[in-house]
Amino acid sequence: MRYAGPDRFGRLATRMATIFSPPYYGRTYLSNLNTKGYIAPSAIVHHNNVRFGHNVFIGDHVVIYQFKNGGSIEFDDRVKIFGHSFLQTGSGGNIQIGENTDIHYCCQISAYKSDICIGSQVQVAPNCAFYPYNHGMMPGKSMREQPLQSKGDIIIGDGAWRVEFTIENTGPVTLESISVHVLDTITDEQTGISTMNSFMAAGGCDLVADEDLLFPGESGYTISFDLSADPTDHYSFATIKACTQENLEGNCLVREFNFTP
Repeated sequence: MRYAGPDRFGRLATRMATIFSPPYYGRTYLSNLNTKGYIAPSAIVHHNNVRFGHNVFIGDHVVIYQFKNGGSIEFDDRVKIFGHSFLQTGSGGNIQIGENTDIHYCCQISAYKSDICIGSQVQVAPNCAFYPYNHGMMPGKSMREQPLQSKGDIIIGDGAWRVEFTIENTGPVTLESISVHVLDTITDEQTGISTMNSFMAAGGCDLVADEDLLFPGESGYTISFDLSADPTDHYSFATIKACTQENLEGNCLVREFNFTP
């Protein structure tokens, strides 16, 4: 690994070192043997504006791709990107990943129109997908013809944790939007107020539930914004507001309560 690096000769040196190392997580130590890090022989780097910090690990079959007019990708020190993950930038989009963050296998990080910024000390679960854009919905045009739209950057704070709640609609009206605010009394940290027009839950990064409407008698889910510290066993307060119209309009009900996740 002494001669490893992102250029052609460095990739050849990495290939030789890989022959004698175990697969998958067993190869991460190789990135610590050279400040230029480790890029797997099967990884593809097709990008002219990517910056690698010290001791970055790029796993098997990772693709780093730049589409026409794509922005930059920056990996801070000791970032690890595990196998079969795909990172790309297009027009108006950049990707930045903070130090000591791990992106686990089969993740999709695609920055068009807006940026994707993932902080330090973050663990991104397998099969996560980050897209700060969507296709438009103009009538009379196919999906291929729809222009890309974005509502802003995706930002994940340093060492982020989130709290998930189960919501039961015990009233007589249908709910269409919800907001959540959490205060951790041990760290004295509080989240921003998340506002959503759906009721969703995630398992890791897989979306396991997503309902646009919560009808009377139904149960749904909602998720807080980021906390930087693990709130497990911390005495906390939550404020949840649910409304009968989108964007917290219509008739609303507010509940404040304490809990220990």
